[in-house]
Amino acid sequence: MGAAEFILSLIAGLSTIFACVCSFHLIYMHLLNYNFPEYQVYIVRILGMVPIYSVTSFLSLVDRDTNRSLISDLFRDCYESFVIYNFLVLLIHFGGGERSLVYY
Repeated sequence: MGAAEFILSLIAGLSTIFACVCSFHLIYMHLLNYNFPEYQVYIVRILGMVPIYSVTSFLSLVDRDTNRSLISDLFRDCYESFVIYNFLVLLIHFGGGERSLVYY
């Protein structure tokens, strides 16, 4: 590994740590102030995407083994589809539910 690759990996690792810390703080604050559970459960699931995506991307960048990279990419893509579903459900809840959205 050359000096340039090491510096880029270090920057990517620090960015991953920063993104995870910020996301975990937001998740903690939502769970600490759990006032609207019908919305916050979806928000916490959406916020969980940040550490999963950043860690799996960092591991794919650093680890050159294709088998482990494919497994982490598969896990990331499955969770990403779960987050997209939760985002759509959150939008429906914000809109007042399915019945009120059908009438508009």
